[in-house]
Amino acid sequence: MVEDGLQNPANQEITIPVFLRIAGKYLAIESADYQILEMLRQRYSRFISNDDPKKLWRLRWSRRAGYVVQEKQAPVEISLETDSLLRIGQPGWQTEIDLDRRQGHIIAPESSLVFDCILRALLPHLLQDGLVLHSTLLVDGDRSWICSGPSGCGKSTLASMLPNYAVCDELSALCFEEDRFVSHALPFWVARQGNAPLSGIYLLHHASENSRKILGQSEALRLLVSQTAWPAGPAKVVEQTFHRLVRLVQSVPVYRLDFRPNPGVWQLIAADADDCSR
Repeated sequence: MVEDGLQNPANQEITIPVFLRIAGKYLAIESADYQILEMLRQRYSRFISNDDPKKLWRLRWSRRAGYVVQEKQAPVEISLETDSLLRIGQPGWQTEIDLDRRQGHIIAPESSLVFDCILRALLPHLLQDGLVLHSTLLVDGDRSWICSGPSGCGKSTLASMLPNYAVCDELSALCFEEDRFVSHALPFWVARQGNAPLSGIYLLHHASENSRKILGQSEALRLLVSQTAWPAGPAKVVEQTFHRLVRLVQSVPVYRLDFRPNPGVWQLIAADADDCSR
């Protein structure tokens, strides 16, 4: 691990950590650098928790000086060195996380872009009993809908059209709770806390008219595989994630949604399953 440029003397106290609550899991970030902690408080303000849970993940952040993170950089490298050592990094910063001990060390400059990258890579492990999907999440009372698809399919368009219902854009979490799937907002991009039992999943397509069609389980599974954020390993954890995905398409209706950029599509999204052609 590269240690040059660190500003974290061994005798310097770690300040009060920032606690994040993400889909019911707790993540504590500790640092001797107040600016790093304040950056996290501002970037993830809607996911800050005042709880002091007994079960949590801990990351210690040491500042790396003399390096500025750019928005466009080399791809993030993610690797599992052993069954439990997760490494995440780019030129200029690096993170190692012991998945068994739920502890890790970040060596990086102060940057929300860095922590966004770390969190994206960590989420499938943090939520090992759930799923993380590339999607916009819509919530209305005790119902929610995952709206998924590849880049350019309309996730952000849909979120901007339906600000009263959209609680996050880019990634959403699904957890199996009390014999049903419950969706949870994740802190991307302009996100706020929100969760509700899952009513349906929509695979988005731009079109000139609004329409939806329910998909068979095999087709739904095939399409959702590419929209799932998979853990880096080991094989057993990846297999467990796949089995949860199979259970998801067996439990919840999955639709193809063709839509045009008009808020009127909400009526179709929120319609009961029986109102959809099968």
